Amino acid sequence: MGGNVLVFNMVMYLSVISIALLSFTYKRKVITKEYMYGLAYTFLLLLSMIVNQDFSRGYGYQMLIIWTAVIIATTIKFEVFMDRFLDVLCFLSLLSIVLIGLKLTIGIPPIMREGENSIDYGYLYMPFFSIMKDGTHILRNMSIFREPGCYALFLLVGLYFELYKYDFKRVFRVVTLILAAVLTLSTLSFVGLVVVFIFYFLIKGKNKNIIYVLLILLCIPFVLGAVELVLDVDIIDKVFGKFDANNASNESTVSRMVSFTASFSVYLDNLIWGCGMSNFPMLFETHAFNISGIYFTSGGNATNTMINILSMYGLLSFALVMLSIWGLSYSFTKKNKFYALIFFLFLCAIFSAQDMRLSIWFNVMVVYGFSALGRFFRY
Repeated sequence: MGGNVLVFNMVMYLSVISIALLSFTYKRKVITKEYMYGLAYTFLLLLSMIVNQDFSRGYGYQMLIIWTAVIIATTIKFEVFMDRFLDVLCFLSLLSIVLIGLKLTIGIPPIMREGENSIDYGYLYMPFFSIMKDGTHILRNMSIFREPGCYALFLLVGLYFELYKYDFKRVFRVVTLILAAVLTLSTLSFVGLVVVFIFYFLIKGKNKNIIYVLLILLCIPFVLGAVELVLDVDIIDKVFGKFDANNASNESTVSRMVSFTASFSVYLDNLIWGCGMSNFPMLFETHAFNISGIYFTSGGNATNTMINILSMYGLLSFALVMLSIWGLSYSFTKKNKFYALIFFLFLCAIFSAQDMRLSIWFNVMVVYGFSALGRFFRY
């Protein structure tokens, strides 16, 4: 009962925000595209709640995040938002590199404390920085994020925007982002770095900067070699071993596959309005076990953002978000539809590595993408 009252209050709060924004835009005889996105998504979520009779507080929280993203995207230009995002990301990356260097040379700083993330992986942390523990070793950079793969996602998007807007004019930042990504020892980082540089040369067409890329790529093996020597860890096995069915790391690959197949299986039973937020955990775990024979929890293994939206909120919410990511891809690729399609698939792939539904940053990016759709349909 208390949960229902909380959601009702949140919906009322959102209604007040909506009316205020509508009044603000109505005086100017303009209904912004960002506002239209917020209204559409909120309406679809309310329908999903009603159809599934699911009045859990998670829906209210999702709506608050969506409207926070709408307000941010309405008041801050995309380029300004991304520049501030890069400032913060580069600060965190530089700090993480320095602290990992200290760890490798003089040991763990005494102010670091032990903790566990949401899937029970141990890590050491201090303000603005953390590193994951792997057995007796401490070797994976995760900065302030829940795990190294999540950090890698932000680094890859940040690196692409840095190159897209500034080329190699700020080479120190480029090197910082790349080195931070390498030190996550995430498979996503290594595959993603290759894709980001391919896109950079295809879209920007500045082959004169290839010397920078070659120098950076030549330095990466030396960095990995130093880490491997100090920590006595097989880096290649750690990063790419998950592709080997006989390797212990392969469970990560199985988990990623199940995050898609189990969630999609849940969706097939709930085609239009999804299964609802409260029903999803139990349904995911049941379908995951039926598919793989392994017990996977939704909290730690349902990592595919797009398919989670599809299975929880339904087809129409999924279509709205996917259309917005297409708009983001199109604006990121100089309005080339073929490159936009490839970049769209790349974004969907990296967003499938983490559940970003409740990330304000992700929702802000999606709102910016929706606002960019007008430029696509005019060409």
